[in-house]
Amino acid sequence: AQLALFASLRARSLEIEREVAERWREAAPVSSVPVALNDWIRRVALDWPLAACGTARGGLVLADLSSGDMLACAQDAHPSVVDTPEVRSAMRELHGEYDGNGVLSVALCGSRVASAGREGGVRLWRLDGDELVPTAELKVGALASSLLLPAGEEGPLWASFLDGSLCRWSSLGGEEPSLVV
Repeated sequence: AQLALFASLRARSLEIEREVAERWREAAPVSSVPVALNDWIRRVALDWPLAACGTARGGLVLADLSSGDMLACAQDAHPSVVDTPEVRSAMRELHGEYDGNGVLSVALCGSRVASAGREGGVRLWRLDGDELVPTAELKVGALASSLLLPAGEEGPLWASFLDGSLCRWSSLGGEEPSLVV
């Protein structure tokens, strides 16, 4: 009886693996939600059912994926292009010859959103009604490649930068970040 159970479980496991592999090969999503934007999405962060999207033109959009509704938008959150030798070199390292412009990184936790653009540093936002309201601008002078807002309304912000540094802001009242690495 035990061998039959293990054989059944193994057969189901193999069946699931084949189904997942087939979905990946066919690019068939399990589900999809249309969100109508007037720009290309370059970066996305999820905190179900919310999604923060960084766009090619430097915009930041907060959408509700359960309904497909756009909740808020900051059209000019970041410049779409910063044409300096340093930024060009960094973008070539990350994306090759074609980069697509726009926001470099986004993070989302509840009503808090963090975004990083090509101008260097990080901007923090809070959803207030149907607006994304800027709450802090953290100038670091380096390009942030990854952002993290852990759970909690006033939790820290983590950012990794293309210069190899990792910074943590414990509160976002304008204090200097603590350099972790």
